[in-house]
Amino acid sequence: MWGVRITECSLFTSALQRRMLSGNPMILWGIGVIVVLQLLFTYWPAMHILFHTAPLGTGMWLRIAGLSIVLFLLVEMEKAMARTRSS
Repeated sequence: MWGVRITECSLFTSALQRRMLSGNPMILWGIGVIVVLQLLFTYWPAMHILFHTAPLGTGMWLRIAGLSIVLFLLVEMEKAMARTRSS
């Protein structure tokens, strides 16, 4: 979900615009690093021992993806309403 929030950080600009992801390549690198670290934390057995965690199943990943999409759309709607109020 952090990748979703990173793309939403611009106050009034929609993250659905192509320039939001192509404007700053560090955002894409940051998202990539976060995804790799999350996957290491989730599936590397050493992390399970160290943090007393267990790997996530497909169903849980689907819930996470669904919640991320809902959060993304809610923030986009909020920004659209703020743009119409300010204009």
